[in-house]
Amino acid sequence: MALPITAGCDTAWNRTRVCSDASSTEMQYLRLQIYEAYRNGKVEEAMSFGFLLFLFSGDLSSLVGCVLTSQLPIQIVTVVFYIFTDLLLISQFLYYKIKNNSSKSKASQIVLHCPPNMETH
Repeated sequence: MALPITAGCDTAWNRTRVCSDASSTEMQYLRLQIYEAYRNGKVEEAMSFGFLLFLFSGDLSSLVGCVLTSQLPIQIVTVVFYIFTDLLLISQFLYYKIKNNSSKSKASQIVLHCPPNMETH
């Protein structure tokens, strides 16, 4: 029994749609992550720098692949958008990491310089 010609196309279309949906979900998650980290200022507790570098390197390799294989302009624009989002996440991570480390060191200096309790019994 022969398969209809459209059977392969439907399968390829479904795979493309699943990948597209997963990519959209990832971008929505990243937007929520950016907002939540901005709101509470604790981005270094939410994700690691290694994860961000891994994410950036994957998107950078996607850009190289798109350019080398002459993909459609919309694919290149999408990858550039992903790279921009990665750079935004990395800069946010570094900003809050430095900010929180400096505030922790100031807090420890304040604790160290407090005079002892002078109460008499």
